[in-house]
Amino acid sequence: MKKNNSGIFFGLFIIFIGIVLILSQFGMLDLDKIVNFLSDHISTIISLLLIVTGVNLVFDKYNGVKFFAWTAFFAVLLISGCIYGGATENKIERSTNKAYIRPFTEEKLPETEEGRLKMKLSGQNLKIGSTESGLIKGDMTDSGVQYKVDYKKNNKVADIDFKMESGFFLENVKNLVSMNGSDSKSWTTEEPLEVLLNTDVLWDIDLKFGGTDGEIDLSSLKVEEFELDGGAGNIKLILGDRHPSTKVDIDAGAANFKIFVPKNSGIKVEVDGLLSSVSFKDLTLEQTKKKTYVSPEYDNAKNKIEIDIDIGAGSVEINGI
Repeated sequence: MKKNNSGIFFGLFIIFIGIVLILSQFGMLDLDKIVNFLSDHISTIISLLLIVTGVNLVFDKYNGVKFFAWTAFFAVLLISGCIYGGATENKIERSTNKAYIRPFTEEKLPETEEGRLKMKLSGQNLKIGSTESGLIKGDMTDSGVQYKVDYKKNNKVADIDFKMESGFFLENVKNLVSMNGSDSKSWTTEEPLEVLLNTDVLWDIDLKFGGTDGEIDLSSLKVEEFELDGGAGNIKLILGDRHPSTKVDIDAGAANFKIFVPKNSGIKVEVDGLLSSVSFKDLTLEQTKKKTYVSPEYDNAKNKIEIDIDIGAGSVEINGI
C-alpha cells in the first residue's frame, strides 16, 4: 500500500515529539535550550524544511527516500538542539556569574524639568523607584533590554525609551518553557530590572508589557500621568501626593493589581472590563455611578488621583496608606 507524504511527515513528527518529551522527563534534554536553539536558528530550519520538501516532490514515487529525508530532518533537529545546549551551558554560566547585572546611570542636566519614560517589556521582573542623584539609574540583566535618552525643548524634556531587542513573542515563549516545574504564578525572570527616577523631575510614565511582574513605587516622585497597557502579570503600584493631579490609566488582560494611595488625597476610581474582583481597604469611597467610586472630599483635596481601570480578568485591591 502506498503511503502519502503527509502521513509519513505526521507519523515522524509524533515520534519526534514523543522522544523529546521522554528525554525531557528523564532529565536528558532541556526544553528551554531546545526553544533557544529553534529561535536562534529559525532561518536555517526553514531552509532545511524547504530542501526536505523538495526531495519529497522529486522522489514522490519512492517512499523509502521520503521516509529517510524526514527522519534525517528530525534527527538533525534533535541532535543539533542537544549539541547547542551543551555548547552554550558554560557560556550561560559565565554570563550569569560575571555579567548578569549591568548597572546604568544618566546624569540629570540642570535645565531638565520633565521626563517621559516609555517601556516596552515582556517577561521581566520590573522595579521602579526614586533617586535624588542623576536623571535615571538602576540595574538591568543581560536579557536584551536596551534604552536610550533623547533631550528636547532645549533640554527641558528628557525622553527615555526602554525596549526589548529580541521582541515580545520569543521572550514569552522562552519564559513559559522555563516556568516548567516552577511557581505558575510568576510570569517573569528571577532577577529584576530596576529603574530609579529623579525626584525633582515631573514624570509621564507609559508602560507596555507582556507577562510582567512589577513593584512600582511612585510615592516619592512627581507624576502627572501613569499609563499601563499589557497582558498578564502581578503588579504592586504605590502612588504619592507630590503633584496636585495624577492620572492613572490601566488596561490589562489577565492581571492582579495591588494599588496603594495616600488617604488624604482625593481619590476617584472608574472600573471597567470583566474584573474578577475589586476591593478597597482603609479607604472611604462613595459609589456615585455603577462603576465609579469617589472619596467624600475629592473636590477640596490638594492632591487628586484619578484611576481608570479596564481589566479583562484578574483582581484589583486599592489600599489607603
